[in-house]
Amino acid sequence: MDISGRHEVEGRYEMVCAAVSASISPNFLERIGSVRLKHRQAGSLDISLISDIIIETCTGLTGIIIAESGDLYNLEVWRVKSILGRDFKYCLLYTSPSPRDS
Repeated sequence: MDISGRHEVEGRYEMVCAAVSASISPNFLERIGSVRLKHRQAGSLDISLISDIIIETCTGLTGIIIAESGDLYNLEVWRVKSILGRDFKYCLLYTSPSPRDS
């Protein structure tokens, strides 16, 4: 799961939450089951709004929600699990090659 945007434009925040249902192994992305995108506009940002868009985007998808820590304000994992009501982990999400690989 990833949230893109969160930039203020004319007093409103534009966001897109993307969720991918996939089977993964330690070395490979084995299979993509589905991809979901949800758009949201808001006058302000807070953890409630962010958690709502994540829950809405991931509803019906099974497995663990994985996200970058910044997407959930660097909250402790146990708090995020409590807010989302399901299993959750943090990780780095990016595609290689990346400037971070240098």
